[in-house]
Amino acid sequence: MAGLAAKDVPRLELKWAFGFPGAVRSIAQPTIIGGRAFIGSQGGKVYSLDASSGCTYWEYDAGKPVRSAVVVGPSAGGWAAYFRFGNSAARFEKIRSYSRMRMALFISKRKRRSREFGWSVVAYQSPDQLGLITLSGIVAEPRPFRAWRERPNAGGERRR
Repeated sequence: MAGLAAKDVPRLELKWAFGFPGAVRSIAQPTIIGGRAFIGSQGGKVYSLDASSGCTYWEYDAGKPVRSAVVVGPSAGGWAAYFRFGNSAARFEKIRSYSRMRMALFISKRKRRSREFGWSVVAYQSPDQLGLITLSGIVAEPRPFRAWRERPNAGGERRR
């Protein structure tokens, strides 16, 4: 909590301001940690600013609008900043579509049947599309030499 009372609000003064070069606004809220402010812009850049002066430490060009707050956390060998940019759901759907196509081709060759047969097995005859997961939601960083989930079958998947 900032410890502000309603009577203190009229006496507040602007300490510093930051303009986003090449962008009109920021979609995401800033993250303040360790004396720095991390903010993404509509123009596709992520900035690390000094929280007390507003001076820029660094900027990163994500190439697409940054749509979420920057999350700072420990990583292998130090700290890392994570953020969502662009339309990641569309990229995940491309991966899922490619995986379904490869599974359909594999099934059709294995059974020596047509491609249409492979597609029907993947899309219609298997209610869970042969265990293919949906790539949406939170994406976690890879952790070398550690399991990607804490307990087996945490997501309710059946054993294969």
